[in-house]
Amino acid sequence: MAYKRVDNPEGNANKFTDDSAFDVALALREGRAWIERVTGDAFASDDFATATRDGVLLCKLANGIRPGVVRRLNKPRTPFACRENLSFFLDACRSLGLRDAQLFDTAALYDGKRLRDVAICLYWLGRAARGIISYKGPNLNVAAFTKLKCGRCKQPINEKDEYVVTMDQQWHTKCAKCDKCSKPVGADGYFSDGKSVICPPCNGGGGGGGGSGGDGDGGEKCDNCKTPLAGKECVAVAGKQLCCDCSCGACNRPLDSKKVKTDSGIFVCPTCKCGVCGEGITGAYANVPGKGRVCQNCLCDQCHQPSDDLKPPAKCGNNEKSKFCPSCRCGDCGIKIGDGERFKDPNDGKTKCKPCASGGGGGGGG
Repeated sequence: MAYKRVDNPEGNANKFTDDSAFDVALALREGRAWIERVTGDAFASDDFATATRDGVLLCKLANGIRPGVVRRLNKPRTPFACRENLSFFLDACRSLGLRDAQLFDTAALYDGKRLRDVAICLYWLGRAARGIISYKGPNLNVAAFTKLKCGRCKQPINEKDEYVVTMDQQWHTKCAKCDKCSKPVGADGYFSDGKSVICPPCNGGGGGGGGSGGDGDGGEKCDNCKTPLAGKECVAVAGKQLCCDCSCGACNRPLDSKKVKTDSGIFVCPTCKCGVCGEGITGAYANVPGKGRVCQNCLCDQCHQPSDDLKPPAKCGNNEKSKFCPSCRCGDCGIKIGDGERFKDPNDGKTKCKPCASGGGGGGGG
């Protein structure tokens, strides 16, 4: 069942004021603990930016909250692939209810800057997760980030208190009651105009119109597998509503029994799985003998051949989107080398530019 939540335009629920400023280091520690609990993966580094700059853990976090909300995940071979993963995560955050003002800049996290913005994003994602009825995983302790005040009794909510949090309201658990029937709300969702709080049964039986568009009957199901769509990402295909398990994660077409799973766990058509990275193909690709379809992220920008070892060349004017295979970059100095500039070093077998192959080192401009 989907529930309608209306933000309170009078409140400051999506702003951090001087009174609510938090310790960034403490917030990132709580954020790390939450990410590790949800994903089951430990940080590879104690430095938050280093551990998350490739976007992989953050995308897994989003999929842990709502399976399939990130439908493609790049292997972090290049800076471009890492930044694209961060963009996938931010798109997932928007799908989960976050606003642009609650997100961070991908370039900033990749460069290890403005981590306070990342902590704020995790804070709002944690609040969003608590309001998703289908999510049963670990919750972020948002009270560890900033001061919270109960919307009913107006008393502070402390870290050790039991509390209910949504995107626009928070209460002590004992205070989270329906304004009509006085029954507890939270576990089964609620309706709110920013002031009143109403449980789903009371809202559904009150009559009066309004535009909730059938949110209260809970009958919307996938037209293929017939499972409820509540809390799931879904797509409309040829007039049908399909859940993420019944539609290709790359092209959105309906899946049949021949569906395959990408390395990140998303179902796609057999022809939509890249023959190199194993992920879904959502953009340009090439048909490569022995590999099938290969996505653009796995093709060398110079020779257009597939490779699982693509890197930006040295002296490329900081154009991190460029990526070259070992045959198109010098094995020593790393500059881009063309067809007539490749030399095979008999000593180590590497492809090198002429200066490096002759022992001079330090190739020319790339």
